[in-house]
Amino acid sequence: MLSCLGNVYEPILGGQELVDQLINLFNHSKPLIRKKAFAALRIIFEQNDGLIGDNVDKVIVKLKEEKDDKVISVILNIFFTVLKKRPQYYPMLIKPLYELLESNKNNWALIKLVKLFDVMITHEPRLRKKLNDPYLRIFSQTSAKSLEYELI
Repeated sequence: MLSCLGNVYEPILGGQELVDQLINLFNHSKPLIRKKAFAALRIIFEQNDGLIGDNVDKVIVKLKEEKDDKVISVILNIFFTVLKKRPQYYPMLIKPLYELLESNKNNWALIKLVKLFDVMITHEPRLRKKLNDPYLRIFSQTSAKSLEYELI
């Protein structure tokens, strides 16, 4: 059902009520259900960006609580959508994404974080200076060429 939702969603099907149901699934005990709920939410945000403002803070809270790397990856995809559709929300994303950059060891998540920060730097050039230290630390600690490439 959740996989299908992203394929058949149209704004006429519902707005906040549907998002509220998905947000309830963010607390599910199975990571797969949480992952699919976040993926469906990303598609809803793509098609109905008016729902981003009321709900992005809830996604940020869940990012801070989430431990599963696959779910974190999908949450980061939501933030790409947020920055594409509503770039004015970048200030509220900086701190939680920076904290994740400092604590996460998953190369794929780090690559997505670097790409997210690249988008945010276009809106806030001073961010580049703040990112120098964590980027240098990650660069010196990783053996993943793909991550090194993104950091350069």
